[in-house]
Amino acid sequence: MKPDIRIEGLYDLRTVHKCQSLGIKHFHFDFRPRSFNFLQQYRYLELEKAFQTGESRYFHFENESETMVQKFLDDLPDRNNTFLQFSDDRGAEYYDQFKTPFYWHYDPFAKQNIPKSGQFIKGIILNFNDIQAIHGADQIYNFSSNLLGHTLGLFEQKNLEIHLTIAWDANIFPSLLDLFSFKTISLPINNQVEICYRNVNLPKVEEGIKYFSNHFGKRI
Repeated sequence: MKPDIRIEGLYDLRTVHKCQSLGIKHFHFDFRPRSFNFLQQYRYLELEKAFQTGESRYFHFENESETMVQKFLDDLPDRNNTFLQFSDDRGAEYYDQFKTPFYWHYDPFAKQNIPKSGQFIKGIILNFNDIQAIHGADQIYNFSSNLLGHTLGLFEQKNLEIHLTIAWDANIFPSLLDLFSFKTISLPINNQVEICYRNVNLPKVEEGIKYFSNHFGKRI
């Protein structure tokens, strides 16, 4: 089964509408204060009205207090098809307390253990730059075997997904999809598809989505 395409780091309504017109159903919003795509909660709530039944929203946090994350969830008018995303390294108790399915960023160069959450872990997120570096060092087969081998029981027990964050101009090596079964390919809004800061070049977004849809995802 081919992976879905997700657009990451959205911050404006016109881009959301453009993505919807291209058949995108997975939308990511960045609540990390140090991120270039940081979105304030009130701005997200203005965008919330644009979403339709069956479209998924992912909310990205890093080293945030549980009070802030819980308040954000409590303020959502609709929590259907909503997921949390974390790029920190906390205990499973922290992630589970929100009672919301979550995805966790896996850093292959750090000593991390995938949180063996009792109920709510949905999958892990890999970064293509990391995968490419491992591939360049001729270690990609060992990495794939170790990742899936060491966590196979967890992946099978929880039916965990693997998502991939990738740049719009990434040079995809042929064996990538043979080694990993990605549920979602995530494309970040960044300077590769911006005319200037926070001014998205919609034709470039459309071109990129169609390219990755043809290579990875559901055809548009």
